[in-house]
Amino acid sequence: MKNDKCHPIQVVAARTGLSQHAIRAWERRYRAVVPGRTATNRRMYSDHDIARLRLLMRAKKRGRTVGQIAHLSNEDLLALLEGSAGPDIGTPGRAAAELLEEARLAVQTLAGERLEEVLEEADVSLSQIRVIQDVVAPLIEEIGEKWRTGQLRVAHEHLASGALRGYLTRVRTALRPSEPAPTVVVATPSSQWHELGALMVAAIAAIDGWKVTYLGSNLPAEDIAAAARIVNARAVALSIVYPADDPLLSEELRRLRRMLPNDTRILVGGRAADAYAPALGDIAAVVLNELALFRESLEDARYAVS
Repeated sequence: MKNDKCHPIQVVAARTGLSQHAIRAWERRYRAVVPGRTATNRRMYSDHDIARLRLLMRAKKRGRTVGQIAHLSNEDLLALLEGSAGPDIGTPGRAAAELLEEARLAVQTLAGERLEEVLEEADVSLSQIRVIQDVVAPLIEEIGEKWRTGQLRVAHEHLASGALRGYLTRVRTALRPSEPAPTVVVATPSSQWHELGALMVAAIAAIDGWKVTYLGSNLPAEDIAAAARIVNARAVALSIVYPADDPLLSEELRRLRRMLPNDTRILVGGRAADAYAPALGDIAAVVLNELALFRESLEDARYAVS
């Protein structure tokens, strides 16, 4: 369009929430946009390109793959997003199972860069929710189990954790929910050092339009409660993975409930959560064993009347 301004890829990334890698991959693999070029061969994107990338990103968050929708016009993308009768979107993109297998191999061979590439490829081929549910979550589960049974070394676990932590953090921080969005505080309680589960739910909450205050691991109850009050959190999400026999954690959870406003929901997940069932029952926590249930509980909390 003649009146469109042109922007470098750094500006486009900032305005769409997409990484520069994803923009180039969508362009190269699917011709989702076709930017202009300067005399020095530098990519320049129009306002129309930015609007299109935003539409593609919105559709991707709702479960579409870029391969399914890249051929659609902006008008068809809007129809798809608004739920009206849209066009045939074709066949799914690359299978999550294939990407998961490649990620497993990268961990086993200590190929850190390849693992990061697989996660980037998954982010292009699948919706971010599917990447987390069908690639990241099972990979974390398998790595944890194999590390505990001695099938993987500490080096494997550290390499995989670094790559997965980087991916989940990028997903969470790239999204900027609108001002009226509710807030969720995400952390692991005292003596719980494994944070990948917390990072997963933080990323999912951001994808679902929540403001996320991510506190990290090993937080005492008073700090979690203070943060929740400061940001007026609608919910607090905790990940409890290891150990399953901490003699102090049950009382720590009860203290957290006492310090939180009565209408702040507590959502708890993780491998070791069931070990603390009596305390979680006492504090009326919602215990979640699946990421899909976490999303449903967040939706309930979003529309709950205090």
